[in-house]
Amino acid sequence: MSYLLDEDNAAFIQSGLSISIASRDANNMPSVAKALACRVSPDRRRVTVYASTTKAAQVLRDIETSGVLAAIFTRPSTHRALQLKGHDPVIEPIRPEEAAHVDADVGGFVADIVSIGYTEDEGRAYVGYRQGDTVAIRFTPTAGFVQTPGPRAGARLEPAQQP
Repeated sequence: MSYLLDEDNAAFIQSGLSISIASRDANNMPSVAKALACRVSPDRRRVTVYASTTKAAQVLRDIETSGVLAAIFTRPSTHRALQLKGHDPVIEPIRPEEAAHVDADVGGFVADIVSIGYTEDEGRAYVGYRQGDTVAIRFTPTAGFVQTPGPRAGARLEPAQQP
């Protein structure tokens, strides 16, 4: 069963955040990498995260072989965080029209950490984004969890109603 995001959470994960993606190899050894951006399909049933082919090479290999991934989306200035787990990932080249979304999300992340005292150069170095080194990872979320520190941390997100 696919997990359907509500409008608020769909908007949140597309708003220029710190994003990490993870998977596992055949021996259940984890791999983790930073992702750059996120887009949610209009029906909110599919999520696309964008990652560097070089910096996320191990995670990409593990996603291809295991068929599973997790993504954590965090706004550094507030610590609001959501985790999605998913299956049936497809890794493919970024489409030309997606490059502007990646640029905007990277800019949103950088602006957020600048607001809490980092420099723009530090933010851009942390992300390490280079145009031409990006792939799209499209997947179906199967579960979602609140990861914001506090009493609801770890709580399962309830699937949203059909739009």
